[in-house]
Amino acid sequence: MNKRLSFLAAAITSALFALLIWFIIALPAGSTGSQRTVYDMSLNPDGGAFELNEDPAGHLWVSDYDAGEIWELDPTSGKVKVYEGMVSPADARHDGNGNVWFAETSANQLGQLSTISGAITLWEAPGSSGLYATQIGPEGHIWATDGSAAGLFRLVPGNRQMCRYQIPSTAASLYVEANEQGVWLAGGNGEYIFRLDPAANEFTSWQLPATGFPYGLDLDAAGDLWWADYDLGVINRLQAEINRLATFTPTISSYPVMLDTVAETVWFTDDLNG
Repeated sequence: MNKRLSFLAAAITSALFALLIWFIIALPAGSTGSQRTVYDMSLNPDGGAFELNEDPAGHLWVSDYDAGEIWELDPTSGKVKVYEGMVSPADARHDGNGNVWFAETSANQLGQLSTISGAITLWEAPGSSGLYATQIGPEGHIWATDGSAAGLFRLVPGNRQMCRYQIPSTAASLYVEANEQGVWLAGGNGEYIFRLDPAANEFTSWQLPATGFPYGLDLDAAGDLWWADYDLGVINRLQAEINRLATFTPTISSYPVMLDTVAETVWFTDDLNG
């Protein structure tokens, strides 16, 4: 199915700007410019960390692609634990049951790290040319994207089988989100948003008005999909149930990369401004 959108353009009139360079600066919605406290933490000086994911206990998980490490940070105590043995891990996230799931990008494999034993289990991603990102669905299924081709993978931990879905696009989706409504992707050529209904094995698509480069995705508490468009320099929100797209332009020219929604605040990283 292809749904045409009714579009709502909106300019951000309050400060909606945040940076993450291994630390976070946040401005709440409606702020006039006051800043919150900034905390800085050094990672591996030889590494190259990118994704940052929070687990159900509030711990943060950092994937260090270059150093082959996954870091666990407890923000309350400040304690850090480093897991080694990976080659090029990406988008690591904890499932709340003693397992960390990550993309082993160097080998196009999906990885499972046991935080109890330290054991690492790897699954081949059939037909993948660049496994890139992960997500844990509400039913506990593990999803992963192929960053180089239009492929989506699912692993059901109970039966330990991995299957591949062909995204109806000529371009890949770098990241993936999942909720009760389905599995969400953004075509890398910036023309479509896709939602997969796994039970029906059916994709729904929303055509976008301008071709950009969707990067980080996030679902807010209302189930709306947000994404950062690197090429267009905007933050977008799709309210799928009413087919409405809102476009927010940061007050400072930027190249937004990753983002997260907390309450009524959107946090995003900016590649142009640091």
